[in-house]
Amino acid sequence: MMASEVVIEINFADPVRGAELLPYMQSLRQVGRKPMRVFAETDQRRHRAHIHAGESYASMQLAVLLANRSGPLTAIEWSQAWARAQDMAERFDATIEGPDQQAVLEQGARLDDTCAALDTQVGLTLLLGAAQPAAEVLAVARDTGFVPDGNRLAWPAENGVARFTLARADGAAFDAGMGGIERLYLLLDVPCSPADTRAFGRMVDVGRDLAARLRAELVDDQGKPLADGSETVIDERLQVLFGQLEQAGLPAGSERAQRVFA
Repeated sequence: MMASEVVIEINFADPVRGAELLPYMQSLRQVGRKPMRVFAETDQRRHRAHIHAGESYASMQLAVLLANRSGPLTAIEWSQAWARAQDMAERFDATIEGPDQQAVLEQGARLDDTCAALDTQVGLTLLLGAAQPAAEVLAVARDTGFVPDGNRLAWPAENGVARFTLARADGAAFDAGMGGIERLYLLLDVPCSPADTRAFGRMVDVGRDLAARLRAELVDDQGKPLADGSETVIDERLQVLFGQLEQAGLPAGSERAQRVFA
């Protein structure tokens, strides 16, 4: 399995109280466009995914994402992560360990290449003709089964992960402003959606239902009406992709895939 993160170890000479570490956690969330995660080990050898004020810690690990849709980890981003680890080490009398920069950058480039070959999104468009009030469109979408997801709406799988999303063409939130909506986008973000034998077909079914309710026309991402049987052809292609994601250690819809394909 290809690594998706690289780890910097911070080992404290003496245990440090969580209350002292917490003020520094905000600076350890991101470098450039790459998120970081913090893990820690208490002086009782318990492993934590979050720092707790009332505990003492013998060590911390900074996990830096090697690649995402902004590209591979850069030398500047890695240098920033290392500098923040060094800052923690100086403040709390610790030693730090981590891999060589060149090895890290090469790992990031390999992961980025792998992901670029597997990164696929499939879209549909709903043409509403005359502008319809956003509040009415939102009510219809929620009645169909969509749930709020930031500015978008999501069609959730049984585990809560979005199978596909619905967004306004202007990117605004559905409850933003008084203007009407003339166009909607349905998007299946393949690496971030759970593997499904009818991943695209399911989105088409929901899209047709929405189109009927909104008196809209459903077209593909080229602006053409969907050809008969196109769902089956596309779903067969997506099955291959789901298998390739699994083989790469990035199962579709998994937390790991969602971090890398963000």
